Amino acid sequence: MTACGAAGFVLPGDGTARLGGDMADAGTEIEPAGVTSEVGEVGPREYFENVATYQSRLYATSAAYNQVVVLAGYAGFFAIWASLKPDMARWVIQSSGGLMVVSLILFGGWTVLQMYAGKVHSGHMLAEIAKGREDFHRRIGAAEARGIAASQSLMRWWKPVVWSSGLTALAASLIVSISAFLAVAG
Repeated sequence: MTACGAAGFVLPGDGTARLGGDMADAGTEIEPAGVTSEVGEVGPREYFENVATYQSRLYATSAAYNQVVVLAGYAGFFAIWASLKPDMARWVIQSSGGLMVVSLILFGGWTVLQMYAGKVHSGHMLAEIAKGREDFHRRIGAAEARGIAASQSLMRWWKPVVWSSGLTALAASLIVSISAFLAVAG
């Protein structure tokens, strides 16, 4: 048997992983994906499935990070805008606030649309999984291909959304920055 560190798993010679302690006798065996004769050897199919899973998790993490950074940028803008509001002209307040709201609506709308599309795709995948083992790989492959096609169709709108959202946010920021500079300089 080989211990797997602090994770609490014990790997017997048969290549299965069992939880340590009293749980080993409770039927809680975990079969590692693609284990052949020794722990760590993975077949080609399992290797690519594991790589795809890892890349998917990495993408989800980076997408979430991107959204946090962008939302922090909006929050920062509105914090600065609110603190400078007493010293700004009415047209500066209205135009910069309006532009930033448009940018926020575009970004927020895109984010909600992506979440909805992901939920629909997940629902289709789960429906195919629920149909059972018969012709499983063909059905899953076809559902995945439909999901990719839908995602590519949606992505054609990504550049216009980014440019529209980014340019309106940049214009709002420039209006506030120039107004604050002129107020300090003048």
